Amino acid sequence: MNLILENLKEFWIVYIFLLLYTLLMAHHAYGGHKQTREISDYYIGGRKMGGLILGLSFFATYSSTNSFIGFSGQAYSWGTPWFLLVPFLVGFSLFSWIVVAPRLRVFTRSLDSLTIPDFIGFRFESKTARIMASFIVIHSKPVSVAFLR
Repeated sequence: MNLILENLKEFWIVYIFLLLYTLLMAHHAYGGHKQTREISDYYIGGRKMGGLILGLSFFATYSSTNSFIGFSGQAYSWGTPWFLLVPFLVGFSLFSWIVVAPRLRVFTRSLDSLTIPDFIGFRFESKTARIMASFIVIHSKPVSVAFLR
């Protein structure tokens, strides 16, 4: 017990910030709970996300993917030539945002689909296509990890 009190005396500011952060997260969770009416609100924010939020979400996802799947490891092993890949990654990202995303948004809204497998299944009216797309989505991460080993 004495050790706990010493720790509390020394790191009290850390515990205060941890408590404030926890309360802030609980407040946001409660607000999100109140605003969530249906499954699309939970999965895709009710299709009401603005460009800034989508951009930040995309950047966070892309950054963590590069960190965890091996971009930095490949850069270390290949050296400077690996960074020649960066313009292609940026270019394909811009192509996705400017060309693919607007058309996909129109299609997904009209078909009321929430995920890519949903979209493919509804678009081609095929449960088999939906299952195959789900299989591809689920297995794409382990496959990409295997390629970057």
